[in-house]
This record gives sequence, structure tokens and C-alpha cells, in this order.
Amino acid sequence: MAEWRATRPGAQDALEVHLRRLNGLPGNAPSLRELDALIDRQHYRLVRWKAGVHEINYRRFFAIASLVGLRMENPAVFRETHRLLETLLKAGRVTGLRIDHIDGLREPEDYLRRLQGLARPAPDRPLYVVVEKILAPPDETLPDSLAVQGTTGYEFIFQVAGLLVDPAAEARITATYRRFTGESATYQEAVYAAKRLVLTELFADAVSKLGAELAELVARDWQWQDMTRHELIVAVRELMAGLPVYRTYRESTATAGATDRAVLAEACRRAVERNSRLDPQPFEFLRSLLAGDYPRASAPADYKKRLAEWVLTFQPYTGAVMAKAVEDTAFYTSSMKTGRVSLMQPRRDRRLP
Repeated sequence: MAEWRATRPGAQDALEVHLRRLNGLPGNAPSLRELDALIDRQHYRLVRWKAGVHEINYRRFFAIASLVGLRMENPAVFRETHRLLETLLKAGRVTGLRIDHIDGLREPEDYLRRLQGLARPAPDRPLYVVVEKILAPPDETLPDSLAVQGTTGYEFIFQVAGLLVDPAAEARITATYRRFTGESATYQEAVYAAKRLVLTELFADAVSKLGAELAELVARDWQWQDMTRHELIVAVRELMAGLPVYRTYRESTATAGATDRAVLAEACRRAVERNSRLDPQPFEFLRSLLAGDYPRASAPADYKKRLAEWVLTFQPYTGAVMAKAVEDTAFYTSSMKTGRVSLMQPRRDRRLP
């Protein structure tokens, strides 16, 4: 562009005149029509920055609209984004990996299996992989189905806290906190309130879309076709708010395991309890779908496939909701009264499945 301007006398002046006309005048809406027409021809839609909360149409990193998520479940995307890593692994220049935010992947188990396939030095020496994964205290463990050696060690923080923090002081700290803030909610109540906040302020679009898509899908089943969009949106929101861990790990071709079933049952119980004036059926239906008990085996194959895809879309959102609500909100606003502080047992050695 600089060379073009230099070789054409008067080009700079003409360009500036055109840009002034294109930019229009502040407060003069008709003068912005040409600029609006130019923007309208782009491959993106330019919107007010807050519009993404309600109208975003792509996967993003947590609630950061400027960080677009890549579809690692797509073999071509996985291959291209891991090309350099595969070269380094096969050359022996990289011997271990740390994977960030594993819960944000659509299919983390499948991703980790494919990651192991990039370079295996020997059958008995798998690629060393640890994942950034927060295990909900006191007893959540890493699923055995994940092809990893362990986590990056967040649970060690809990162990150190249990060793160095005197639980006898908790009552006085909580009393002081409540006198100073006027807050009397328990930690669990604070977490629920924070989840409802981020679901409304940051993930409203995801909740609405998931509920609306599910309503369209189940309209094909005469037994559930009268379940309304509103009921399913509420069910999605409340099960996300009630989930006691970051996410479940059901894969599309299987039903949920025993651990995930227990987690979903607890989330459903909380949702029904907190919404006692509502019909519990939508909450139970959603629990059944997420666990893989619905649809029945005799349902059309395409119907089962679309519902399984819906579940795969649902699961990564719960980790993002938990992170924003607990790590970024409740940890800063709650007295943190979680019960007796205990020292967690060290993790057992993990072997890859």
C-alpha cells in the first residue's frame, strides 16, 4: 500500500477523502450507511460487545468471545494442529505433555487416546501426559478411562491446606466474616448463587440454545413432545447449577458409568429440591438423557445419534460454569465454610487403559 501511494501522486489525499466519507459523522446516522454496507459484506457480524452473551454462534474458551475453540473431534483439525507436536515427539525432543483445560474438550477421552497415538516409544512406555483438571474435594477422582498419568496437581493444594490450616479457627473466621459482610449463606448456597449468576450473565445463550434444541429433538417422540422449551431450558440451567463436579465424561457410543450416574442423580436431586414448585419430570428426563437411559434402544438411529451429539455439546459447558462460578466468584465472596478440613490421601499410581 505504501509503494502504491508513493507511485501515484494525489493517491493519499484521495484515500483520506474516501475514508472520511466512509467513516461518516458522529451522531449522523445517515452518514454511516456506506460503512454499514461495507461491514455487512464481511464474513463476520460486527455487534455490540455484550451481544455475545445471548447470540454467539461458535465455541469459545469459557466466556471469552475473542478466543475461538477449535473442533479437536474433527480428525483434520486434530491432524493439522498437532503436526509440529507429532514431529517433536517422534524426534524425541518432547517426552511429556501438559494439557490445559481438558474439561473444555467435546470428547476428552477420545482426544487423549489419539494423543497417545502420535508417538509411542514402546507398548509398555506410553506417552507421559498430565492434565489440568480440578478434582472436587474431598473424594472426586480422575476417571480411569482417561489415557493420562495424572493431573497437574491442584489436589496437592488441598492436601497442603489440610496439613497447614488449623480447622479449629474456622468457626471464629466464619463468625467474623458474617458480622462484617452480613452474609449468612452456606458455602453450597454461595456456589449455587454464583452458578445462577454466571449462567444468566455469561452463558445465557448456551442455556437457551441447549434447551431450544432439545425441545425440537424430543418433539419427534410422542411421549415427550409436549415438554415445553421453557421447561427444558430451566432443566438445563438447574442441572448445570446443581452439578457437584466440573463435568461428566459420557461418550456418544456408551451410557454413563457408575460415577457419572451418581453425579447426575445428585444434580437432579438438587434441582428438584431447589425448584419444589415446578414439575420434577423435566429434571428427571434430562438426567435420564445425560446418563444414556433415554432414548430407548428401539428408537430410530438418527434420533439416538442427534441426542448423543446434544449430550456431547452439553457436557463441556458445565466445567466452564463451575470454573467461572466457583474459582472466579465463590472463592472470593464466600466464607468458604465447607465442613471439616481433612487431609486427602495421595493419589494411587495410574496406568493407562
